[in-house]
Parts: sequence; C-alpha cells; structure tokens
Amino acid sequence: DNIISRRYDKAYRSEDYFWGVDPDPLCMDVLRFMPPGKRKRLIEIGCGEGKDCVFFARTGYDVTGVDISTVGLKKARLLAQRANVNLDLIKADIVFYQSREKYDIYYSSGALHLITSEMKQSAFEHYKKNTYPGGIHAISVKVDKPFLKNSAGRDESPSTWYSGELLTFYRDWKILFCEERIKTDSYSGQEYQYAVNTVIAQKVED
Repeated sequence: DNIISRRYDKAYRSEDYFWGVDPDPLCMDVLRFMPPGKRKRLIEIGCGEGKDCVFFARTGYDVTGVDISTVGLKKARLLAQRANVNLDLIKADIVFYQSREKYDIYYSSGALHLITSEMKQSAFEHYKKNTYPGGIHAISVKVDKPFLKNSAGRDESPSTWYSGELLTFYRDWKILFCEERIKTDSYSGQEYQYAVNTVIAQKVED
C-alpha cells in the first residue's frame, strides 16, 4: 500500500466517522437530476467511509464504491449493515482503477485531487466511456485559490485543480449545473476556507 492509503487508514482509525455520516449536499443534486427509478447504477470514486454510498443505496440506487483505504471500506460495510443496504465495495487506487462495468452515474466528492495531473485525462476518458447514454457525472473538486490559505487542502495532494479546469473535460457533454463556492471548515480547532468547483454533466443520447 502507498502513502495515500496509509494516510487515510490512519485518519479513519477512530470509531467515529472522520467525515461524519450525513450525505454530502451533492447527493441531493444527483437525486434531482437523475432520480433512482429502474435501478440506476451509481459508482462513487473515492468513497471513504461510505456515507454517500449508503445514502444512495437507501434511496434506491445500485451502488459501487471504490477506495484505497482498507479501514475506510471496513467502516463503509459496517455503516451499510446498520442501514440494511447492500454495497459493492472495491479496494483500489482511484488513480489507476478502471471498471469493466457501465454506470448511469459517476459520483465523486472531494477525492479527485488524489489523481495525478498526468492521469486526469485518461481517468475522465474512461469515466465518460463507461457511462450509459443519458447518464450523468456529479463531480466536485477543491480548487486552488492563492488568496485562500490552505485553499487546496490541508495535506500535500498529487494534483492541484484550477478554476474552470473540471469543466474542460465535459465540453462534449450537456452541462446541467456548474458552480464554484468558497466554503468554511475547521480542523484541529482551526477554521479555514477553501474553494470547491462542482460540475454535473450529462452524456448526450446516441
């Protein structure tokens, strides 16, 4: 295992859930743009301890979660058991992971800074290829803002995202939603701000 897996295994070691158990607000946008009728298939890239995967499973999607952290995936399974839902959980490095399956929804919230700059293009080409026509991607990434201290994250990330960069991967898709917001959070008692770019895009029907 690499330094990333060790970092997140350490962060997730506590019985408490590092990111909490409430779904990310981006989950609600997925519900709005692609409701879970007819067993829609959803994959989360970088699912951590599983809070969003469990939310999606509870609302009726067939859910696959991918993460590099053994500890995180173990906690995701526990959370799924408590919620009485099934998840297909896969331990893999998201930098290199490529599924053979196709999905209606690709979802990722705050994990794609772990994909190196050199691998971004091939990763997104794969995500797009493995999305059913009419399917959507709901993606949020932290973006670098020089005027915000710690804007790109508290730790050293393999890649930095810039304003508008995420959108460039979807110039051949229909853009359903796009925004950049500054958010406030706290870590070890210290408050900090960071910027997040969110894109929801739809693959045009063939």
